[in-house]
Amino acid sequence: MRPVPVAIVASVLALGCGSSSSDRGARPEPAVRAPVAESESESEAEAASEAEAETEAETEAVAETVAAPPRDPDAPLPCPPREQWPEGMACVLGGTFTIGEERGRPDEREPGEVYVDTFYMDLTEVTNEQYERCIDRGLCDRPIPFRGFMRPSQPMVAVSWYDAVDHCEMLGKRLPTEAEWERAASGPDDTRYPWGDEPLGCERAHVKDGRGEGCGRQRTLPVGSMEPGHFGLYDMAGNVHEWVADWYSPCLRGCEGECGDACFGRNPRGPCDGESPCPGYGLRSVRGGSWYWPLERARASARRGSGAPNRGPHRFGFRCARDLAAPAPNAGPSEEEAAQ
Repeated sequence: MRPVPVAIVASVLALGCGSSSSDRGARPEPAVRAPVAESESESEAEAASEAEAETEAETEAVAETVAAPPRDPDAPLPCPPREQWPEGMACVLGGTFTIGEERGRPDEREPGEVYVDTFYMDLTEVTNEQYERCIDRGLCDRPIPFRGFMRPSQPMVAVSWYDAVDHCEMLGKRLPTEAEWERAASGPDDTRYPWGDEPLGCERAHVKDGRGEGCGRQRTLPVGSMEPGHFGLYDMAGNVHEWVADWYSPCLRGCEGECGDACFGRNPRGPCDGESPCPGYGLRSVRGGSWYWPLERARASARRGSGAPNRGPHRFGFRCARDLAAPAPNAGPSEEEAAQ
């Protein structure tokens, strides 16, 4: 493109500074052209018309540049309009926050700065009904049933880390990383709980209190029974511990076997970038607390590790995440296809 004439830039800036509302957005009147002499050739008239059109296009380009400065490439992408979100998922706005808590348990120390990109996350923990589709397709094993925990709308429990991975991949999704999970739980203001900093207990989380496990019910609740927290996500504190993608480390920094730089910086994935094998690490991380533990274990930064096969088993569940970009064609069937 040719350089934009100075006069055109001045004209556009003048338009943006006008005090009359009727002047906003108005284009400058094109210069009045002298009548074409009878001796002027047709080709000369066409050239003049093309030059006028080019001048108008340059004016619009300058106005657009003045009105909309380029986006900061280091800033997280904004969430798309809600109608574009995948069914059953919420958009978690990315950004920079602090992972871990200095006054928390030893494995939450020492906290540090983390950045994660904007991503999607399941609104709720995966239910027994949803997990049944993975069993029907022969992709997931049926775990040991626990009486009182098998209603279709209750969260899936006693699942292994491997089956959680397979279920998410079946839907073109994945397990969230520890950093993503903590961002979703602590929210844009980096709070201790998914609703804020107040320890509200069974008012907002299905945990153990003075009445016993599960706020005295001794079992999990159907997903979404409590009020949602940050980003509209349900049960990010309590109900069931949730598998995440990372290898578990006994601390973030400052101990033998620390996670170190692998847990900080931009979009961290933990030791060995989450891949297997990972020498020195044998457990995977779970997050979020559960019906069985008190509220202190349901803080946004609280961590726990367990063997991926989940022999025993612990009554762990999970939820899935997804990048903003559409999944790769070989990532598996869509959620609608999986439901058929």
